[in-house]
Amino acid sequence: MDEKRTLDLGYAFDLAAERTQLAERRVSDREREYDVEIKLRNRKPIPVTIVVEEAVGGDTVLLKQSHPSTRKDSGTLQFRIDVPAGHEVVLTYTARQRW
Repeated sequence: MDEKRTLDLGYAFDLAAERTQLAERRVSDREREYDVEIKLRNRKPIPVTIVVEEAVGGDTVLLKQSHPSTRKDSGTLQFRIDVPAGHEVVLTYTARQRW
């Protein structure tokens, strides 16, 4: 009970993602804005669609986004990104979160 577990399922060496939070701003006592950048790399010889799921808490709205998103559920944003063979695509968004 209450122990941390790590499950290693393997490595996809031909697909990679790097997530970076670029900035965070406090708008008020119960509100913040933040900028996120996610780099998606496809080293496969064929194009792929990568599904990116971002957990969001509280009342979160996207102010800007480089690719269209949908709400999978109340706490998850979902982006479907087409990545050509041998290329990198950068997903960026700015969100405002209230709680």
